Amino acid sequence: MTQSFVFANHNAFPPVSAVQQFTSKSMPSGRRCIFVQFDLYNFCQNPFGTHSSPERKELTNINTKHVKVTDLMKTILLILLSIFLVTGSLAGCSKNKKSKGTLSEKEMYYKAKAKLDAGNYELSIEQFIELQATYPYGDYTTQSEIEICYAYYKTREAERAIPCVDRFLVFHPTHPHIDYAYYLQGLASLPVRTPKFGEKYFKSQEQFSDHDVESARDAYNAFTIVVEKFPLSDYAESARQILIDLINTFARHDLRIARFYLHRDAYVAAINRSKQVLEQYSNSPHTEEALAILMYSYGQLELEELARDSQRVLAHNFPDSKFLRSDTSVLDDELVKAKNRRVLLGLFQ
Repeated sequence: MTQSFVFANHNAFPPVSAVQQFTSKSMPSGRRCIFVQFDLYNFCQNPFGTHSSPERKELTNINTKHVKVTDLMKTILLILLSIFLVTGSLAGCSKNKKSKGTLSEKEMYYKAKAKLDAGNYELSIEQFIELQATYPYGDYTTQSEIEICYAYYKTREAERAIPCVDRFLVFHPTHPHIDYAYYLQGLASLPVRTPKFGEKYFKSQEQFSDHDVESARDAYNAFTIVVEKFPLSDYAESARQILIDLINTFARHDLRIARFYLHRDAYVAAINRSKQVLEQYSNSPHTEEALAILMYSYGQLELEELARDSQRVLAHNFPDSKFLRSDTSVLDDELVKAKNRRVLLGLFQ
């Protein structure tokens, strides 16, 4: 309950905000009494600074049930006021110091971008992360996310670049440069990575086809999205060329597996793998050898009709094929060499 304390002397305490004025009926005409509402007391101020005896007597009667404010109350109020002023001053100084020492969002972005363009990828990543921490909802924050993914890709850190792009695609599916994000996802998924101990880079297409085929299929899916969903994109033509290389890579990989089965006289498995090359990668230059393996494998299984059909298709599409000479003598020679290599390796096991 709020208690009221009345002061006859207007100099006893400074006036405050909540003021209610009224004309007292007991006071002479023209006199106005101002009551100032505190949390614990009311302050009554005489506009002339003094009260006549009847007025003072009336105020004394009113104040009979009130408690006088002690000096302790004044001290507490002064302490609270001082704390408020000091706190506000320190906050203002801190704010001014931060605004002078921190770069703007645009300045931080272009500073990190300059490091990225200069090839200083590690430092650019650190600065982009600092930008995101300083301005988490800024205009350049979203762009800095994809810049970090590109920096990871350039440092050949696919294990960090791929999840980075995946997060960007999830949180920004309508970004105006979403086509670039898919393109970057494809680049990061290509099986070209920093070699481990005893490995080499996948410099040749032959080496490339034997490693990380599943990762290459992820890249194939990402580049397919770029070509199909964003045909007018600046990255569509590059993605289309990479897709052609990937298709040839997959065909070569399956063909090597078919040869593996053929060299071990697993003709049914060789036929199935060769059919996969013809069905899925019909535009690949490796269809010629796939037809030759079909023709040879059917012949070894004494399926003469299927062997002749494969030979006719091979002759129609590749009339100058080396596999048509001397009734698959080329394949026979390759098989003999492969078996000799296998026997030679067996001598050292």
